[in-house]
Amino acid sequence: GTVRLLTLRRSGDSERVLGPFDSPAGCLARIKAQGPEEEADRLCLCCTDGTVYVYRDSPEISKSEGDSERRLFSWRAHQANIFDCQAVGTDRLLTCSSDGTLKLWDLRDAEARHVATFEKKNYPFHSMHLVFRDDTGSGCGGGAPGAGVDDGVGNADADADAEGEEEEGFVSGLRGAGEGILVAAGGTTGMFGTPWFAQVIDFSVL
Repeated sequence: GTVRLLTLRRSGDSERVLGPFDSPAGCLARIKAQGPEEEADRLCLCCTDGTVYVYRDSPEISKSEGDSERRLFSWRAHQANIFDCQAVGTDRLLTCSSDGTLKLWDLRDAEARHVATFEKKNYPFHSMHLVFRDDTGSGCGGGAPGAGVDDGVGNADADADAEGEEEEGFVSGLRGAGEGILVAAGGTTGMFGTPWFAQVIDFSVL
């Protein structure tokens, strides 16, 4: 029910503890501080009961500050386990849950504002990856859809004639800087080797 953050430095290691939580933490995402006006990053911890906790976090924060002093806010984001999460830009968080939904949240006003939901009924999501036009695509996995990605559901075994053509497909499917390809895996048969949910999303209009 706790999360331990370790900072490894030549001058000496340090440890910061967050929690305890009512349920185990399943994943986390860090939203980097933007400019000198923000003293610390924001760390988003997602738990198995569907709750998200947002903390201000920096190695310079005193160890004497307790969990309640660093915690900014929390909310119930999903009705089931949150398996994955990802920071989107400087103020947004994308969450992935076994309740069959992927949700986008805006965290700018010291609270969570729901922006959008992407779902497939009776399809529990276990993992996801978001790729933008300027991204290299690293970490998306070899099974990610390639050329001709459209709204809807693809398949993890989609054919690609060559690695270069597959990479070109990622870029050619995105028209503007605000567009991204959201890819998620899930299903009832396990985390891997199951159909992919794939959708092109223009985040600039959300």
